[in-house]
Order: sequence, then C-alpha cells, then structure tokens
Amino acid sequence: EELKDFPNAVVVGNLEIVTQDFRQSMNGLMLEDNEKLIDPKTVLWGSRLLLIDYYKKSKSRVLLETRLDADDALSHDFLETVQREAATSISQTDTTDYRVWCANRFMDWRYYEPEELPKSESREYLEEQLGTNEGPKIEKGYLSPEKDLKGCVTVGLTMGFQTKADLQQLPTKEHHKIRQSLPSCDESAKHCIQGLVPPENQFFGLRARTPTSTSMVNVVVDDVMDAGGATLTQFDLWNTVQRDFFIAPTTVWDLRNRFQAALPDILLDAIAGLCKAGHSCRHSSK
Repeated sequence: EELKDFPNAVVVGNLEIVTQDFRQSMNGLMLEDNEKLIDPKTVLWGSRLLLIDYYKKSKSRVLLETRLDADDALSHDFLETVQREAATSISQTDTTDYRVWCANRFMDWRYYEPEELPKSESREYLEEQLGTNEGPKIEKGYLSPEKDLKGCVTVGLTMGFQTKADLQQLPTKEHHKIRQSLPSCDESAKHCIQGLVPPENQFFGLRARTPTSTSMVNVVVDDVMDAGGATLTQFDLWNTVQRDFFIAPTTVWDLRNRFQAALPDILLDAIAGLCKAGHSCRHSSK
C-alpha cells in the first residue's frame, strides 16, 4: 500500500543481500540461469520484468547501493546528493573502481529522554513552544543531533561500483570499520571513502533508538552530548524532522504511545528474534 504511487519500486526478499551486492545476489535469484525465470515468491512487490531490466542495466552502468534499515529514515534530498556525487567522482575509465559514502551528520530519535536536561531542552519548554502546555502530557522521546567522523553509521551508507567492481573487493563490509580501512577520497582518486556533510542545521539521516535496538547503544543515556547541534532546541529539531524527512512529529509521538502500550510483547518478540537467521546477533542486548 505504501508503494502504490512508486511504480519504479521493486521489493525483493533475499537474505544474501547482506553479503552480496545487487549484481551478485541477482545471479543467485535466477532459475536455471535463465533471466526470465525469477521465482515469483522472491519478488514481494513490483514487476519481475522491471527487476530483470534493472539487473541488465547494472551490468553496463555504475551501481549505487544505499543502506536503510526499517526503523531509520533518509532526508528527502539524500539520494539526489549521493547520485550527483557519484556521477562526478567514480572513475569513467577504470571499470574496477568503487567508492563509499557515509552520512557525517544525522539525528537520533531516542525513546527515552536524558535525565539531566537544560531548561531549553526540557519537555516543559517544548510544550510551551508547541502551545500544548495546558493539555495532556504526551511522551515524545528525545531528538539528538549526532555526527560520526570515525566510523560510518548504517543509515545512508552507500557503495558505488563500476561495472567490474563488486562488494567482495572492499576490505571490510562492517560499517564501523570501513572508514579506517579505506583512504579518504581527499587523498585518493579511486577505491576511497567520502563523508557527506549536509548544510548547516540539516541532517541526512534519522535513526530510531528504541528498546528493540539490536545494540541498545544510546537507548538510555544520562546526559546530553554536544554533536554540533547545540544551538537547536527540541522544538527546532522536531521542525527539522518535518522539513528534511517529511515526517509529521505527531505521528512519531503517536507511535511512541502505541509502542509503550505494547512494550512487553514487543520486547519478548525482539528477544526471540536475536541471533536467528537473517537477524543481528548481540547477546548483551538481552
């Protein structure tokens, strides 16, 4: 239903996509090496013929793959930004060239707000700015500006491959190690990594840090960390969510209320899924 207005979208069910790029995984989806025989059960949404067409075109064009987990979001202009970067940077002569892009600045929506907050960050101050301080108090979570210059967060992690390049050429597939394993594109023209920096007070990615998080990192924090967005209040940041991600803040607040009402069942289901096929595995999160 969410994709009915996007005729160019195809949703494919394939657990191997984590270890293979699109070209490689498509080879595994073909039946009897015949491109017209893709298992119908593999295509969860969209046209099989369109999927085959994408695959054929990827053999002669630069292939871009951007990671987006189900509980994250990308700004409305992120893909345009990375496509423009790729068009001018990936080698047009070396068919083995590849390049990686990371979102340097992003935002976390934390399920719990820090215990120690300055007045300008407090829930009461936000309610005053929203004009809802006289109404029922609604838990909203907490928006935290973040930046990562040492590793690459998964949201927006993009890999670009020339026609003879593939995922196996990268020194590592682990997002938190990849920035240290490749030279900066400022220093190398090929086989390099580049951080993408949005304009001031904008963010390329939005991550949800809830109790279902695999790592549980930053789900519960004691204080506010300055990540270059200290001039933005919670009111400013919620407006940014609407402006950059086209997400109405009220839908997030409603989601948190529904999440909280079913929290025990949600957590039991999340725990049951840990360390199963197709899921991340971190026993400490339990």
